[in-house]
Formats: sequence, structure tokens, C-alpha cells
Amino acid sequence: MVTVTYIQGQVEVKKSNDKEWTLAKLNMILHQEDRLRTRLLSNTEIKFEDGSIVKVGENTMIDIKELTLDRETLEQESSIKLWLGKIRARIEKLRQKNSRFNVITPTAIVGVRGTTFIVCVEEDKTTKALVEVGEIYFRGSSQLPEEEVTLKSSEFSISSTDGTKVTPPQKISPEEIEKIKEEVKEIKSLEIIENKEEPKDKDKEVSSPAKDPAKEETSPEVIETKKEDPEEDKEESEVKITQLSMAPIVSEVNPPKLVFPQSGALVSKNYLNVKGISDSRNKITFTVIKGSIYNTSADQNGNWNINQVYLPEGECTINMMATNQDNLSSEVVSLNLLVDTYTLKPKIIFPSPGSILNSVITDISGNAEPNSSIALSINESQSLNTVSDDSGNFSFQGVALCKPTPVKINYYLSNQDKFVNYIPKLFLNLSAIPPNGVYNFKIIATDKVKNVSEPTISKVEVVVPMALSINDRELQLFGPLYNYTYEAPHWELGYNKIEITASYQEGIKRYVSVPTPYYDYLSPVILTKRKDLRNVAGKNYLVLTLNVFDEGSGIRKVMANDLSMVKTEEGIYEWTCPGQIYQKDISAKIKIEDFAGNITTENLFYSWMQIKNELNIDIPPLPEER
Repeated sequence: MVTVTYIQGQVEVKKSNDKEWTLAKLNMILHQEDRLRTRLLSNTEIKFEDGSIVKVGENTMIDIKELTLDRETLEQESSIKLWLGKIRARIEKLRQKNSRFNVITPTAIVGVRGTTFIVCVEEDKTTKALVEVGEIYFRGSSQLPEEEVTLKSSEFSISSTDGTKVTPPQKISPEEIEKIKEEVKEIKSLEIIENKEEPKDKDKEVSSPAKDPAKEETSPEVIETKKEDPEEDKEESEVKITQLSMAPIVSEVNPPKLVFPQSGALVSKNYLNVKGISDSRNKITFTVIKGSIYNTSADQNGNWNINQVYLPEGECTINMMATNQDNLSSEVVSLNLLVDTYTLKPKIIFPSPGSILNSVITDISGNAEPNSSIALSINESQSLNTVSDDSGNFSFQGVALCKPTPVKINYYLSNQDKFVNYIPKLFLNLSAIPPNGVYNFKIIATDKVKNVSEPTISKVEVVVPMALSINDRELQLFGPLYNYTYEAPHWELGYNKIEITASYQEGIKRYVSVPTPYYDYLSPVILTKRKDLRNVAGKNYLVLTLNVFDEGSGIRKVMANDLSMVKTEEGIYEWTCPGQIYQKDISAKIKIEDFAGNITTENLFYSWMQIKNELNIDIPPLPEER
């Protein structure tokens, strides 16, 4: 806990669970999240449980942010927030390594382990830290701990208005230190501690700071009794009590309100006209953290506005304060805006730029600003859209980089006729609109406030193999035009069917059945031979009948003595011997050819006596030649 041990002028306190300010009182106990402020020509002093003392100068406002003390390990964590004004503090040396005492301002952080120092926050939010005795650690509110600087006795540093940097340590003269101390007003109890001599007698030792300060300091007189002149001390105490009791209870100055934009709004412009309301004729201080300070006044109706206020990108904090005609100020009101004037350029993660794909269908993924609309175009033609998630990730699933087209199949055989005694070859030429090539991806992101990103261009190359199947034999070819010579590993006798299926991956297949080539290596045979008699006008003629079989491609022609034999409806071949039968021997040269070019020949011979006996006919003698 923290105790108010000194009051001069008008000092006010707002408890963490109260909405109204009340006048501070001596020995008032302050707790975590309580707020304290001093008015013009006013100051106060507060004391922490470990004995640390903080003097608060005029027109200053602080928050008690953190108060923890482990009475067993003596580890403590204390911090105060200095919004505006000046403080001078003497912090007791921290007993444990893990203990800490911090002073936090809008633009800086001061780390202390036991020292006397001064911290000032100006209206532009710059923070000045000055060490009287000891050392402190000082860094901007936006800096990392490893970027802090160490300030030693008689050194000071100043933070930037945006808290991104602090100046290197600089020396300050004793005269300047005294001047600043005067501005804060001297801490009398602090001076006593600094100037006291070590007690020579144990009975005269100062009691431990772990004791309850509320019991030790029950009245202002207790705090101020260590003067050399008791009468002077008594007189000054009475004056302070009189000032406290007669301090007028001033009316609260209402803080200004921002009408546009409202707190938490998403803003898409860096320069904005703002407007708000306040009490009539109040002066308005409008401070943009990491930006500028603007001043204006409310009109008689309480309306005020500021044109072209610059708002930095990202999370923007604005502090507003109203000051009335009596020069009394309201509390500082903070509000936050999210300024988003551009959107991040999206990034393609897969496929990575310059990669080679073996498919015309792919997933495309990347990241951009969360909850943005993502537009994808491929080769400036097809366009796809999606939305990034809360983490900024987006993806397009199963994107076809081009429209699939049928594969054309051109073919011819090594011999369009029938094949005999050798293996025929099939020549193929396959083509399609090539899916292979370079594809350009262009992605543009549009965020929630319609900010449009710069386009992201990424190029990938597609190399897709042609899938070819001939009679279930799988092949793979590369190139936009595919040529292939197919030689069957085995051909059956007779008609052989060839089926071709060709496609590029994820493309459209083309199927063709080649006109069936015939493979025949067997010659036709004569199954039966028969002789018949044909009587025409009382004359007998010999008719030769053949039953011919071809196991392969079929009979093309049958000839006897170079004359074609006639094929009957029954599939029998007949040949009538020219001329009447006489007592003369008959011979016939038979030639049979199949469609594969295989030829069978046979010479037939019949004596006239054989014909007479077989046919049981009378055969006249051969007429004499005249």
C-alpha cells in the first residue's frame, strides 16, 4: 500500500472503484489502480511500504499501477504511471534480485533498484529522466529491454515523442539539478533521510520500513517534527492543515468526448477531420501519440473540431484533455483507433516462384493481411477469388491452369495391306494444345476498408508427360508433339486389334481403335477333290470340284490351268474342263492364293480309263484329225 504523507494546495484522488475525484487527505491509503493528481501551485508526497518516497509536483497526474510485497521472501514489485508533470523520488535499495520498481510514462520506462531521481513528462509526451544519486535504467516505451541506457549520478536522458529512442546519457550541472528540484519542491522527509547521520546507539536506530506507516505517521505533525526549530515546524504544520481544511471543493472539469471517429474505429486515412463535444468554451488539447499535439477551443455550444489531424499507421492512441476558463484541467482521456491506409502485399507460398510443376492442376496458397479479399488471375485470363482467414492464410484448391483439350492421334501402319512373314509396325503422332509452358500468377489483396495491395506476380513452369497406352501397355512421352513407333511384341494369326489411349495428366483422353491388321503365315489347303459329269446337248463334259480351306486370312482366288474357278453358294470351287470327254487323258494345274499372299499349287492328272470307270460312262474315241 501507499500512504499520502504530505499535502500542499489542491491534491485529488480517484479510487479505482469510484468515478468521482475527492480531495486527498493526510495518511490516506492508496491502493493499486488508484489515481492521484495535483493542481496548479500544489504538490504532495506519498510513501511506499518499504520506505520509498515519491514527491509529486504541480499539475501532475500519476496512477498506482502495481503494489506487491512478499513478506516472507521480501520480493516486491512496484510501479507508477506518470501521465503528465514531474516527480522526484527516493527509492529504497531493493533487497531481492527479482524485486523491481518502475516508473512508466507514455513514451518511456524507468527501471530503479535504489536511487534518487527525477522524471518529467512534458505536454508533447517527451520524458526526461535525471539521476541525483545512484543509477537507473531508461528506455523508450517502444524499445526492447536490451536497448535501454544506464544513467548514473548527475546524468540525464530524454525520450522521443513516439517512444522509439532515447538520447545518450548527458551530464547535468549541480545548479541545474537544484533548479529542477525546486520545480518539484523539496521532499522534506527525503532530505532528512539523505542528511541524517548513522546512529551511534542501537536505541536511536530508525525503525524498520516494514512497519505499518499508517501507525507511525498518524498526523502531519509527525512527518514535520524533525526541524531544528520546533516552533517553526508547528507553525508550518498548522498552515498546511488550514490550507487543507479551507481548500474549496472545485467542480469537476468534464473530459472532452470524441464524436468522430469513435473510439476503436477502423480508419482508412492518415489525415482526418475530427470533431467532438466538451463544456462551453473549454480549451481542448488533442495529442496523437507518435504524432502531433493539436489545440482548439469548444464553441458556446460545446462543439469543437480539428481539421487534417495526422494519424500514424497501425494502432493509434489519442489523449484528450479539457481546460476550463479557470485554468482547471480535466483528467486525460485516452482512446484508440486502428489506422489502416494500405494492405500488405500478398505472398505466394506454394507453388514457390520459379518452381516446375508436373501437373496442370495444382493448389495455390499464401498469406496476406487477415480477412482480406484475394483475387487470383492466371495468364491474365481466368480469375478466382477467396478470403484470407484470421491468420492471413489463404488457398485455392485444385486450380486448373489451362482448359484441357482432346489429344489428337494420327497413325499409320507400315503396310496397309495384309502382313505375311514379318511383324507390322504402327507409327503414331500425338498432339494437343500443349499444357506445358510458363504460367503467370497475379494476386491482389483488398482489406476490410477497401485498401488494395500492390499485385504479387509469380511464375511457374509446367512440364506434363503424355500418358500413352497401346493394348494396355503403359508409356510416357515428353514434348508438345509426341511421336512413337509401336511394334507389337506378339501377333496372333488372323486379325489383331490395336487400341490406343492417349492423354496428358488431368487432360482429356482420346481413344482410337486402329483398323485391324491381319497376320497370316499359313498357306490354304485343298480338303477334297471331286470329279463330276455334266451333259450338255448330248455331250459329256468333265467338271472338277474343289473344297478349299484357309486357316488364315481367307481365299482370294482359285485357278485351274490359269482359268478362275467359280465359287458356288456352298463355298465350293468348280472348273469345267473345256471340250467334250474323249479317250484322252486330262491334266489341270491348280493355284490357290489367300488374302495374305500365301499360295498353294497342285497338279491334277486323270486318265480317260479312270474317268470311264469312276463315272461309269462310255467315252468315245478321239476324233480323227482331218
